[in-house]
Order: sequence, then C-alpha cells, then structure tokens
Amino acid sequence: MSVDIIKIQRPTIFDRLVAVEELEEFLKSPFDESSVVSFKKSAELDENEIFPYQEIEELHKWRYNEYYIPEQLGGKLKSFEELLFLTRSISRRDLSISITDAHTLLGALPVWIAGSEEQKQELAKEIRNSRSACLAVTERSHGSDLNANGVCAVKTDDNTNYLLTGEKWPINKATLSDILCVLAKTNDKKDSRSLSILMVDKEKLSPDTYAYQPKINTLGIKGCDISGIVFNKAVLSKNMLVGKEGAGLEITLKGFQITRTLCAGLSLGAVDTALRTTLNFVLKRQLYGKTVFDIQHSRHTLAKIFIDIISCDCLAIASSRGLHEITSQFSVWSAIVKNYIPQKVEQSIHELSVILGSRFYFRDDHDHGVFQKMMRDNSIISLFDGSTIINKHSLSLQLKFLAKKRAKSTGIELEKTLENIFSLNKEVSDIDYNKLDLFSKGNNIVLQGIEFALSKLGNLKGKNSVSPKTLSEILNLTIDLISNLMDLENKVDKLPVVESGHNLETEYFDLAQSYCKLHTAATSVFMWVYNQEELGEYFSKGEWLVLSLQRTLDSFTIYKKELDKEYLENTAKHLLTLHTEGKLFSITPFQLSN
Repeated sequence: MSVDIIKIQRPTIFDRLVAVEELEEFLKSPFDESSVVSFKKSAELDENEIFPYQEIEELHKWRYNEYYIPEQLGGKLKSFEELLFLTRSISRRDLSISITDAHTLLGALPVWIAGSEEQKQELAKEIRNSRSACLAVTERSHGSDLNANGVCAVKTDDNTNYLLTGEKWPINKATLSDILCVLAKTNDKKDSRSLSILMVDKEKLSPDTYAYQPKINTLGIKGCDISGIVFNKAVLSKNMLVGKEGAGLEITLKGFQITRTLCAGLSLGAVDTALRTTLNFVLKRQLYGKTVFDIQHSRHTLAKIFIDIISCDCLAIASSRGLHEITSQFSVWSAIVKNYIPQKVEQSIHELSVILGSRFYFRDDHDHGVFQKMMRDNSIISLFDGSTIINKHSLSLQLKFLAKKRAKSTGIELEKTLENIFSLNKEVSDIDYNKLDLFSKGNNIVLQGIEFALSKLGNLKGKNSVSPKTLSEILNLTIDLISNLMDLENKVDKLPVVESGHNLETEYFDLAQSYCKLHTAATSVFMWVYNQEELGEYFSKGEWLVLSLQRTLDSFTIYKKELDKEYLENTAKHLLTLHTEGKLFSITPFQLSN
C-alpha cells in the first residue's frame, strides 16, 4: 500500500466510533463562550464552587448517561473503547463534569457485575431517567484499608431487612446522588468476607435515617460534590443485597479494574487541552523576533510531550479493548494503566507549564485560565479508585507469578488474541463481567507475546512507508525491551518471598514501576505492528515509535542516546497539523469542535 493511499483512506475506527465526533459536534467548541460546556463557563463555576447542573443536564439530552448502561440492558455501552474516547471528549472541556458524571458508572458496576436481573433492570431504568449513582466505599478513619470498614448492615430479627449504620466519607456525589452502592460489614468476621454491597435508593429511605456531611473544600474539581453521608439504622430490604453476602470487597475490586482503565480518558482529555492551550500561546507569543514555537528547544519539548501522550494513548486504547478480550488479566492491566498514565500526564502538564511561563499561573487570562484549572483538576485522578501507590502494590504482589508464567509462554499461541486487541479495524467481543478476576494467574499477553512482535516487525522489511533505518531502530529497541524485561524478571526472582502482602520491600515497588514502562512500550510496538498501514502517513513511518520507545525505556539505559532531531521536527510538524485542523492528539485523530 502506498503512502498516497494511506493519506486518503479513512481508518475503520472512525466509522465504528462515529459517536465520538457526533458528541463533539453537539457540544461545540469549548473556546466558544456560547457552547454547551465552555471554558469560560467552567472557570466561572469553578471559581464559585458551583455544581455543573445545567451542563450535565445538556449532556444527558444527548443521552450520554445511556453509555453507563450495557447494551444488553437497553443502554449504549457496547465497548469500553468507545466510552474511553467519549470520556476524553468531556474531560478536555471540564474534568469536574466528566469525573462527577462518570461516577454513575462506578456506582452501577457492582450491579452490572454481580446484581440480580431485577436489580439490573431497575438500575438501568433509573440511570436512563437521569438519576445518578455513586459508590460509597471509603471512610474517614480507614482510607484505603477497606477491610477495616466500620459501616454495618445488621439483619432484622425477621430476616427481611438490613439496618444500615455508619459514615461514608469522602464520597463523590454523596449528597447529590440518587442511588448508592454501599460497602458495609454484614457479619463479625475479621477478613474481607465480612463485607457486602447494598444498593441504597434514597427515595425509599426514611429522611430521619440518614444525613449528610458538608462538601469538602478541594484544590481542584471545586464544583464537585465531594462530601459524606451518615446512616442511622436506615432500613433496606434484603433484596438490595448485590451479589452474595461477603462478596462486597471482591465485587468492588473487580469494578475498579474497569474504572481504573477508563481513568485514562480523564487524564488524556486533560492533557489534550493543556497542550492545545499551550500551542495557542506559543504560536502567537513573540520572543526575540520570533514565536516561542519557532525556538527549537520549545518546539522539541512540545514534540516530546506529544510523543509521551501518544505512548499513553496506545496503552489506553489497547487496554480499553483488552477489557473485552482478556478480561481475566485486568488485575494487572488496570493497575498498570492507573499507575502509569495519570503520573505521565501530571509530568507532561508540568513540562508544559514551564513553556507557558507565568501564563500557567493565571486564573482568568489566557483561554479563561483553563490550563491552571486542568492542572489542578487532573491531580485528583491519580488518587481515586486506588492511588498510585495502591496500584503499584497490587502489581507488586503479582510480579513473581508474571515472571514465572512468561518464561513458559510461547508467542505464537497468543497471535489471534493479540490481533483482536490491537487491530483497530476490528470490533471487540462483548464484555463478560463474570471473567473479571482478582488475580491474573501470572498472565499478561502483551509481555508474554513480545518476542512474537519481532517476527512481525521482520515482515515489514521492504515496505515503502517505513525506511530501513527507522525499522532497524525499532527492531533494536524492541530487542532492548526484551533484554530489559528478562533482567527485570531475574531481579524479581531474587526478591524475598513475603508472608504479608502489606510488608513489601521497596524493591518490589521500584520493579513494579519498571514493569509498567515495559508493558507500555510493548503496547506501542504492537499498536504499530497491527495498524502500520491503517492510521496515516505519520503513524505509518514509525519515527514516533522510535521516539516513544527511547523515552519510555530511558530509565533502563545507562547510555542515553540523543533523540533524532529530524524525527522531532517531523513530530512537531505533525503536531502543528493536528492542532491547526482541530484534531484529537491521538494515533486516531478524531475531528474536534474547535
């Protein structure tokens, strides 16, 4: 296939996910003060700490809330890949809106995962009618230690109801949500099997059995309802038990595997706007007789940040598709995504702030101060649904199993599944929530199959769209990736076995961070291998992949090779094209309303 054909061919993914551009068209440009969700209005709401009622109402007129309901229950949630991109569309406008509205999905997932058919149908109806849900898990005294849960649900003498008592805090939408899935103790055991999930509809509670704790003052997402709720012998029918008694923690953690993956859409939406508003500035700002963009250091810094975004983009897209194809492995994948992408985006936004200079600190000047709002709002993403350290810990506990299992794997047997995940012209399978598992049993298809990528790369020799030099660099970097992976596995093998999962040595966390980088690098390789002739000339040439691998694997290499200036210039040129044409900063550049 020639480069000319690649240029004019519209990738299949744009037709499959047409809802993304339809939502953009509905919302209009956030730079337009009259749009549904404008930067100007978002800044005003944020300054005054006002909940975005009207904006969410407008969003639901488009029936966005139906994307929280599985298609089998009459909703529009068909693929998490689609929801990932829709989340990015909202998040690039205002994280207060995307975070607070998406919490309905988090609150509904226990029911989608383990609820009865009657519960599923009832909740689907309520969400379709724009009633919101939330998940009430954390408590003031216990933080992330969910096993120490103090809220209790005691059965009445006639065994027909539960009496719910205790405080949940801090909870997103504790005050403003209609329905809560509450994690509560339902027996006197001292382990995780003492916890259950109960679905609470506030309309069915006596008003004197619950009260609210005030909204918390926060650094970012200042308009969101981050508050608390206290129950005092609130009467719940035993039919409100979700799943089995004692399965509450397991159900919660399985739900987190989905939301941790989708958190990537929040971060990528935020950094899209941070980069876009920075470009607006540097293309106009004159310094020393030229624009800031004309200065090579600034231009190359922007190109590097774009490459980091693309690396996260590949990881996010692959993971949203992997949820459907290798659901049982997401105790590993979701921890990687939630650990790596929010951290990398925070780093990228900080680097952009250096380029913006004093403008990043202004709250009402350049583009209505959207940069500083995104910087503040984005900082919360690495905290919820399990903080960065929680996700590293979760991954650390599985490192020995992952290393041992990969040594016994053969790449060829994984080929079909890898293709289903990474070929973006393919539909994903239907999600089976029953396949979610708290332990991946040592499986991670991306790193188990990385040697297989080498043979696929070899098949690209002679392709017109990639130079021999670039392909050779990709091959060598992939070999480096495998070598570093084997070295990591040797280090993991030498780590002491721990009796308690809460007493891991520091080396476990360091190696978990390195594992995340290797996994991310591998997803970029596979994304290129399976879509090399599908996503346009810039993607096809592979220069971005060389830069991506060099930056992602940078911490593994003692000798730091300088990045190719020609590759950086071509990347800066591509970035400028996307910005000028109003396209998403992604390997799949959807048309935006700008």
